[in-house]
Amino acid sequence: MQDRRYKHWPMGVPRQFPLPETSLCYNLEVAATRYARKTAIYYYGGELAFAELKAQADALAGYLQQDCGVRRGDRVLLYMQNSPQFVVAYYAILRADAVVVPVNPMNLTAELTHYVSDAGAKLAICGHELLPRIVPLLAAQGLARIIYASYADYIDPATDLLASPNLRADSLKSLRGIAGGGAAMPEAVAKRLYELTGLEFCEGYGLTETAAPTHSNHPSRPKRQCLGIPLCNTDSRIIDADTLKELGPGETGEIIACGPQVFTGYWNNPDATRAVFIQHDGKRFFRTGDLGRYDEDGYFFIVDRLKRMIDASGFKVWPAEVEAMMYAHPDIQEACVIGALDPYRGETVKAVVVLKAASRGRVQAGDIIEWCKTHMAAYKYPRIIEFVDSLPKSATGKVMWRQLQEKESAKAKA
Repeated sequence: MQDRRYKHWPMGVPRQFPLPETSLCYNLEVAATRYARKTAIYYYGGELAFAELKAQADALAGYLQQDCGVRRGDRVLLYMQNSPQFVVAYYAILRADAVVVPVNPMNLTAELTHYVSDAGAKLAICGHELLPRIVPLLAAQGLARIIYASYADYIDPATDLLASPNLRADSLKSLRGIAGGGAAMPEAVAKRLYELTGLEFCEGYGLTETAAPTHSNHPSRPKRQCLGIPLCNTDSRIIDADTLKELGPGETGEIIACGPQVFTGYWNNPDATRAVFIQHDGKRFFRTGDLGRYDEDGYFFIVDRLKRMIDASGFKVWPAEVEAMMYAHPDIQEACVIGALDPYRGETVKAVVVLKAASRGRVQAGDIIEWCKTHMAAYKYPRIIEFVDSLPKSATGKVMWRQLQEKESAKAKA
C-alpha cells in the first residue's frame, strides 16, 4: 500500500520530512521577528501584523496569569467566531502554559454545561454576542470568570460588511487553488467551480482526532469525490472492521491512519481511547470509524461510516448527545436520532419519537422542533420528527437504532 500511493506522488514533495521540535508560540515569535510588519491576519478591511499579533497575545497571556490566576495545565474555554480575537486568545492561552478548549460558537447554554464540567474550566474567553449563553454557567458550573471581546475592534470602519458583489470569473483571477474538506464536494458544484475558475477542487480528509488532514488530493492530479492519498509522514490502510485483516485495492473496509497529526487519546476517557487504537504492522493506528476503499493508484474513497454519527453540511452530529438532550423535553418518553437524506445538507437530523401517553394527539412535530431549536446548536437540532408508538429494541432492551437507520436509508433509495 505504501508503494502504491507513490505511483503518482507529486514532484518536488518529500515523502517524509523531519518534524519540527519547536512550539507554536516559538513559531509565532520567529515570524514576528523576521516579518514584524508583514500582515498576519486580514479581517474585513482591518490588518494585524505579526509583531502586533505577538504583542497582543503576550499581553493577554500576562493578564491570564497575573490577574486571572491561570496556571500551567489549566483548561481555558475559547468560545467565539473565527476572528483575530480567536487567534490572539489561542496563542495567549498557550503562552500562559494553559490548554485551549475550543468550543463551537453554535453551541447553546445546555451544551456548554458539558464542556465546562468535563474540562474543569474556570475561565472562558468568548465573543460578545455569545455572552448571554455562557453567563448562566458562572459559579453554578464552576466557571469563575469570563473575558469577552468585540469583533468590531479589528474591522476597518470603511468596510461595508453587507457588500456582496456578484461572483464573476474575472474577480477570481488571483486564485491559484481551491481545497476543502469536512463533507464531500458535490459533483455539480465541483464542475461549476471548474467552469468558473479553471481549477479543480482538491478534497482532503481528516477528523477531530487528527489535528490536520491525513489524506489530500494534490493539485497536480486530483480526483473528484475522493479523499486523496495519505500525506507525508502518514500511513493509512484499509482493514476488515471485524477481523482487522488488511484488505487490498477495491475492497471496502475501515480506514485506519497512523501519523504525527493523530491524537494520543480522549480526555478523561481511557476506555474510548483503547477502543480506537490498534497495533498493526508494528505501528499504532487510529480506527477512523469510516468505511472506505483505495484504488490501484492509492487514492482513498469514503463509502460509509461505522460510527453512529450524522454528517450535516460538514458538521458532525452525535445522535446520543441529541437524544440525551431531547429526553429533557416534558412530553418525550423515548427518542432515537438517525440521519436522513437532505438535498441541501447532504444529510440531516431526524428524530423518531415516542410521546408520553398524555401528550399523544396534543403535541405536534413542530412543537418538538421549536423546543430543540432553543436547547441545541443550529446544526444539531432535528429537522424531521416522526412519531411512533414504540421503538424497536433488542432482547436486552437496547434501542436498535441501526434498524431505524437502515429503514430510513432504504426509503431514500426507493
